[in-house]
Amino acid sequence: MKLGREAGAQPVAGAPQWELVWLRRAAVAATLSMVIVSCSPPARSFSALLARIDSSPTVVGEEVFLSAAALADDTEERLRLLKRAATRDPQLYAATASALVRASAISEPVALAALDAFLHARRFSEATGLFKGPLDPRSHPSEFAEMVVLADRYDALPELSTMDLVACADSTRDARFLVAAAVNAMQGGDRSTAATLLGDALRLSAESPLTPQDFTVPIELLWDSGALMAIADYLPESDDPFTVLVSADAALLLGRVAEASEKYSWLVRRFPTFSWKPYAMLARMDDSTSAAEGEIPPAWPLAPDPLSYAALSSPMAMAAYHYSAMSKHFPSEPGATLELARWRYRIGDVDEARSLAQSVGGEPGAIALLGFTEPERVVPEALRLVAMYPDSAGAYEAALEALAVAEAWDGYCALVSSARLAANGLFRFWFWEVLCDALSGRLEEAAAAVRRYGPDIAGFEGAYDLGLLELAAGHPGRAREDLALAINLADGVDERAKALILSGDAAMAQRDVEAARELYTAALGSASQSRVARSRLERIPGDD
Repeated sequence: MKLGREAGAQPVAGAPQWELVWLRRAAVAATLSMVIVSCSPPARSFSALLARIDSSPTVVGEEVFLSAAALADDTEERLRLLKRAATRDPQLYAATASALVRASAISEPVALAALDAFLHARRFSEATGLFKGPLDPRSHPSEFAEMVVLADRYDALPELSTMDLVACADSTRDARFLVAAAVNAMQGGDRSTAATLLGDALRLSAESPLTPQDFTVPIELLWDSGALMAIADYLPESDDPFTVLVSADAALLLGRVAEASEKYSWLVRRFPTFSWKPYAMLARMDDSTSAAEGEIPPAWPLAPDPLSYAALSSPMAMAAYHYSAMSKHFPSEPGATLELARWRYRIGDVDEARSLAQSVGGEPGAIALLGFTEPERVVPEALRLVAMYPDSAGAYEAALEALAVAEAWDGYCALVSSARLAANGLFRFWFWEVLCDALSGRLEEAAAAVRRYGPDIAGFEGAYDLGLLELAAGHPGRAREDLALAINLADGVDERAKALILSGDAAMAQRDVEAARELYTAALGSASQSRVARSRLERIPGDD
């Protein structure tokens, strides 16, 4: 029995009317379904879209590439698509790569191809994004450096970390990347890292032919970062007086007095009117020698002939000579006048010192006069200075220093609180605040601030004091780390013994008796006459 009607067929005899209606509807539905299926477009496939691209490689639009990107399932298909997109304009190439990156996680080969697309189209933000995902700058330093160089060329340099820039320097051997990394570190408050990077930049610029010949590390940046060793040891020879002056200052801060003296002397011979500072520094070195030797000018009749070698070559006479030359070349320079005033005060000529400071006048003169004030008047005069110049960081610095020297601690801590409003201009505010924290018993905060802000060039004293603060704050482990550095930085047996003893105290606080015994014994070996080290050893119970 047939359920349908062929052409010319008659209705089924005896079939109910409703069944015939149902059969007709079913037949119509089946026919329409066949028509719809035969008329609908074929299902899209990656291969079909790729074939379409290949058939008209210069005609098909961007939408075809984007559709293919959505269907690409694996690395091979994505690379095949990118290969074809690379023959078109850079923006289509980059749009295809962007669609692949957004669609799903991509492999390293695809990421490298996408990087090529983004760089061709100058889409540097998307290129940077690849190095935060599928690409590691440490594994692909050359590609990363290429991206950075191109971005910089088109003034579109993305934000980069210090380590990113170091990776570029390692890849390209171009010292400019290290300078940029140092600037990053400085902006983040890490001066010690900045100083290390700038030292590396100086060495690399001298060794690598890939660094431009006319490139120099800015000496101001070297100084601000505290890269004193780099300035003194690696800065190229120069006839520029400013460069030589900074180099001399760095040598002096490093304790290389003879080297600094030679450079200051060269400056006053070659450039006598460049600056009053070389004269002042030479005079200060002679003046400090005089003070260290306890030189007191002998009175008549024991005084030597003023024209004799003994008189003319004495440290005090040499200091007077340099200050006289400074005054001759810079008679109206306020800085030179104030420098002379401070020297007159140091040698006891208080009235002349005050007269010179008053001749300068204004804020600089008032700051100098505060330094010449009697101890009993320091507090009111310091407060008067900051009241006269409430917006001056220099006035606050001078007032805080004067109160600290006078040990007027109540007024000092009150002034620190007021100075917080001017903290942005106070270069050493962190130091004044640390001192107040230590005096107020906030030892943990003080130690944390010292560790965070420096000072990087404090040497033995800085490391020892930090260890002392950490031990007082109840952190003997940190104290031992700081004191280990102090031991290495010690200049002479007494400093070494001092650091070893305090490190032994930190070991005792940790109940590390054997380590303490070794440290005290080492201190006694370093300074055999140290009563402190001997008494510490005697307190340790012997082995029974």
